[in-house]
Amino acid sequence: MYDVKCIRQKGNSQEEKNKTVIRSFIDEIFNKYDLSSVEKYFGKDSVEGSPQAGKAGEGFKQFLTEFSKAFPDMHTTTEHIVCIKRSRSSVSKESGMHEALYYLDGITKLVART
Repeated sequence: MYDVKCIRQKGNSQEEKNKTVIRSFIDEIFNKYDLSSVEKYFGKDSVEGSPQAGKAGEGFKQFLTEFSKAFPDMHTTTEHIVCIKRSRSSVSKESGMHEALYYLDGITKLVART
C-alpha cells in the first residue's frame, strides 16, 4: 500500500519514526475518521497549514468535521513519504464522492456529479 522512499539510502530510526507518524495520522484521522486521536498529533499552540482550520487540535477537528460532510466516503492512499533531516513530506491520493457544500476561503465549492 505504501511506496515509502527516503532520500538517504540508510534510513535512521528518527526518519522511520517520522514515516510511522505520517502513516498513522493519515490512517487514523482521514481513513478511520477517529477525531479522538487528533490531539496526539497537534500541540496546544499548533497552527494547521490550511486556512480553514483553526488553532490546534480543536480547530482541525472543526475543519475535518465540515470537510467530512462534503466527502463522507473519502479515502486517502499514501503514495510516497520523503524524510530529510527535520523535513517531512508525503504525496497522497484522495478519492471520494463530493456530497455536500464545502466552504474554501469563503467561496462555496460543489463539484457536479457525473
